[in-house]
Amino acid sequence: MKEVLKNLAEESKEIKALAIVDEEGLIIAEYSKPNLNFDIEEMASLIITPALRLSEAFTDVNKEENLEEMVAFLTDNIVILYKLAYETYLVAVLEKTPLYGKARFIVKKNLVTLRETL
Repeated sequence: MKEVLKNLAEESKEIKALAIVDEEGLIIAEYSKPNLNFDIEEMASLIITPALRLSEAFTDVNKEENLEEMVAFLTDNIVILYKLAYETYLVAVLEKTPLYGKARFIVKKNLVTLRETL
């Protein structure tokens, strides 16, 4: 699984780190490019619980809504959370750039591969 994440990260220089995490915050797999100023495992573990609470709030308001993607714009990074399968999630950290959509597209097009690998 780490090799799949590494290959995905190498598709774009804007992809800094990737982690697959379960609903309890346990890391299943992760890959980080060198010289990061944060720990992807810690970030992924800490954001999953509040993200799932927010997702539950949306579902409480409208039963037909489910979390597919959540985006957070930070000072230097963009963090995107994607629902994978079997209560697992992908946390992608991208370089903050006006053209972040390209890196986001690269991650999204690889979601099927990640789901099949799980």
